[in-house]
Amino acid sequence: ALLALSDSDAHVRRAASEAVSAFFERGNADAMLALASLLRDDDEDVRDAALDALEELAHESGPPALVAELISVLRDGRAGVRASAVRALGTAAAPGDVGALAAIVDLLAHGEDFLCRREAAVAVGALAIPGDSRAVEALLKALLEEDAQLRKAVLAAPRGGEGT
Repeated sequence: ALLALSDSDAHVRRAASEAVSAFFERGNADAMLALASLLRDDDEDVRDAALDALEELAHESGPPALVAELISVLRDGRAGVRASAVRALGTAAAPGDVGALAAIVDLLAHGEDFLCRREAAVAVGALAIPGDSRAVEALLKALLEEDAQLRKAVLAAPRGGEGT
């Protein structure tokens, strides 16, 4: 299935992404890195399938290259893609990962899409280590927002590396 991720046909790459998440165990670094290479694919459906598979496979302390790719996807123009990237990042990054936390806190504080902000609240709660003042400040500020679902996400979020 990993070889098919580099096939010239987008339909094959998309199907291979789906197969990888079914065939490989959660946390498999080779599978995660192979899927990460598809996050820059020209075909939108292939990128979406790779993100979906990464959500299934991502595991704490994923490869740094995967975390970096997921952070770059947070700038995608589609809110659904950003939300998927946040979910995968919240699982793939290690608690306290400075780069991942900074990107997710920024999305929580300044994001315009309610779904992304809700996912960011959960991811910040999962990745922040006790005493992380920037994460605490972002979560407390989110509790003052009008969006009741955002406030609910903040309150339900795991705390200090409990995982998602």
